[in-house]
Amino acid sequence: RGGRAEGVADEALRFVWDKYDAWQRERNGLDMVDLVRVAAEVVRTVPAARGQLRQRHSHILVDEFQDTNPLQMALLALLAPAEPGRVTAVGDDDQCIYAFQGAQGAAALRAFLAAFPRAERVTLEQNYRSSGTLVAAAAAVAACNRRRCAKRAFTSNGAGEKVQIVECTSVRGETEHVVRTVRSLVAAGSPLASIAILYRKQRCGAEMQAALLAASVPFNTRRSNFWRSRHVQGVVGLLAFLLRPHDDAAFVAAIEVLHETPPPSRASASTAAATAA
Repeated sequence: RGGRAEGVADEALRFVWDKYDAWQRERNGLDMVDLVRVAAEVVRTVPAARGQLRQRHSHILVDEFQDTNPLQMALLALLAPAEPGRVTAVGDDDQCIYAFQGAQGAAALRAFLAAFPRAERVTLEQNYRSSGTLVAAAAAVAACNRRRCAKRAFTSNGAGEKVQIVECTSVRGETEHVVRTVRSLVAAGSPLASIAILYRKQRCGAEMQAALLAASVPFNTRRSNFWRSRHVQGVVGLLAFLLRPHDDAAFVAAIEVLHETPPPSRASASTAAATAA
């Protein structure tokens, strides 16, 4: 590994990147990019590994293909079975939320068709979930994307309610609007159990929960990230320390788990003293 800072113009960024690479090497660690990069390098340079993986995986299905980057596409091409019709990609070129990680959106789907010219393209246009008004509004917005594959979204569902567009200038303004809307719905007879608040960023969820608490609006949260739960993180931290006893980060994680997550002041003081020692 290493050498990733080459070509980086900003001197400060190059310095940080070099330090980060050195830190990873000391701990024999790989980040998310490395996991794909190293796997692709092994598959490309070790024919036995490539053959074994191709034999083990006779078919490959990649979901959310619009969120893939060129490195992942290269790995897919290396792993693809020699027989045609064994690789399937499912994607939506009207969305791309991982551009900050190199995802190509519509270009990724075009790259797939270029890499697998015999692939058959199947367009899924019918929406079974949303109202007609919502599908029409989304289709009108997506139509502005000139790079998208031609498609016509439709649904057999009813028109439903009109789409409301609310512009909020701050997170606080957004949460206040949501709280007012919830109160209005409840006052009109809607049970709280029929109201759901969806958000993508965890920070938005924290702000929303604080606003609901301040307004005395009862709510339940649904979190599905198993790997971020305290107990799982504790087990991972202990295993990491057993595997890498000289890793400071793993040591701190193990200490915090053994302390049963004490108050922040005590935890920070204890771990800082232990690390210094």
